[in-house]
Amino acid sequence: VLFRMMGAGRDTWKATRTVVLTTLFLTFGANYTLAALPVLKPVILKNTYYRGHLIDNAKYGVMTSASNLINTVLPFFSGVLVDVYGPSYIALLCSTCIAVGNLVLWGGASRGDFNMINGCEMLMGIGNVTIHMCQLKIYAHWFRGSTGVGAGLVGRVTGFDVAIGRVFGLMGALIPAPLMEATGKWYWGLWLGFIFSIFAWPLCLVYVLHERTLPAPRQ
Repeated sequence: VLFRMMGAGRDTWKATRTVVLTTLFLTFGANYTLAALPVLKPVILKNTYYRGHLIDNAKYGVMTSASNLINTVLPFFSGVLVDVYGPSYIALLCSTCIAVGNLVLWGGASRGDFNMINGCEMLMGIGNVTIHMCQLKIYAHWFRGSTGVGAGLVGRVTGFDVAIGRVFGLMGALIPAPLMEATGKWYWGLWLGFIFSIFAWPLCLVYVLHERTLPAPRQ
């Protein structure tokens, strides 16, 4: 539907639909978890311990900024890796990091372990920033356009990606609280982030495999 609205032809849609439908969901789990943590702040402060004591606002700030701290230098090196090895395989590695990070986050939350939560935030931060670069690289590769075929669709596809990312974030803001009330376990909202990450991982694998069957990109 997206490509038909944008005026892409039938052949273009067939060649690129798998690219779009898989790439859009690569950050599903990461965006959900990033939005869920602030919603859960009050219960995190009441249920998370560091050296036998409940964490305070300062420790919570360290925890939520861990992913940002690791990404002050990492993006440059991530960009080099994406250029050298290609976005598909790096995206698969990053999807694994995000899934493992979400699993450790759920385990740390269920145990109230500050160190586990902090460590997984760093791991997910590494995966999240790099996989976003992979998305942009994939979009630029398939939809960049040329003087022969026109301006391309990079702007529109990227805009659609940003919109979908906001939807994932909205889910992270709205779901954890009702889920906590329904289950009586505050950390089940974070378990859902792991499920979304597991959903995104095979989609990334589908793209890696499908990439080999697609025709050469437009010149």
